[in-house]
Amino acid sequence: MNATDGSPTTPNCTSSDDAHGGGRSTIGACAPSVVFGDAEQIVAEAYLTVVLAASVLCNIAVVWAINTTLKKRPLFRPNLFIIGHVAVTDLATAVICLPLVQAATAVGRWPFSASACAASAALNTLLITASVLCILAVSVERYFSIVRPHQYKLLVTKRRCVIAVVGIWSVSAALAIVQVVVLDNWAFYPGRAMCFMDWQT
Repeated sequence: MNATDGSPTTPNCTSSDDAHGGGRSTIGACAPSVVFGDAEQIVAEAYLTVVLAASVLCNIAVVWAINTTLKKRPLFRPNLFIIGHVAVTDLATAVICLPLVQAATAVGRWPFSASACAASAALNTLLITASVLCILAVSVERYFSIVRPHQYKLLVTKRRCVIAVVGIWSVSAALAIVQVVVLDNWAFYPGRAMCFMDWQT
């Protein structure tokens, strides 16, 4: 199997037929390498560093702007409430998940334990799902604001926004727990240098 094609790898140097559950991911020194030339390695590390720094700075700026706005006008604003959750989710992804991708890219394999890979897969699933659903919630909120401005305050209430956000995190957590913990269905993708749900099982 080509380690750079993004396909999930088998665990503990066993074949996928012999692997069990989370064993589909090759972990440690026996893992296949993500092969980079010297120039590609420098570009990849530089790119990930820029993405990490930009993600952290930009999302902190969004949170700061929202906090400043609410201090001046301490009224509940559905759009800021949901966008704030998007920023926090993306900030958590940048701080928790991207450094692991950087580490795997630097050494060309997953350098941590199988348990860490499973935990990383769960966090990736949780945060990515939450981010996508929060963006969907922003789109729905903006739709009502533009298409039904006269009914907006009746349709988009604080209670409904809180319920939506709680629902988003509940669905995201449930998906991560079921997929990674209950089904033990995760894998390390060398071509992406990350652990995630194994879509091929």
